[in-house]
Amino acid sequence: MATGKVAQLRQKADRFMQLGMQAVTDKLFPAPSGDKHDYVSLSKYFWPNPKTSDGLPYVLLDGETNPENRQYDASRLGSMIEAVKPKNGD
Repeated sequence: MATGKVAQLRQKADRFMQLGMQAVTDKLFPAPSGDKHDYVSLSKYFWPNPKTSDGLPYVLLDGETNPENRQYDASRLGSMIEAVKPKNGD
């Protein structure tokens, strides 16, 4: 029985190895600090303020996901979580 679990784990690991490496520096834009090494997580439902020239402070648009999230680290974090979290029976 352990052999079946080992084979399943190896198969899962092989699939994830094909995805390639992802790094916090892969984002399209640097963090607000100016350093691409800094992790950036935006609030999902906050958008640039249309009433100000610099968009600050961000305003809540409840239920509307800001697409800027994908430009930073949220998608890579989600992929990593999916790759390492145990599933039922693992």
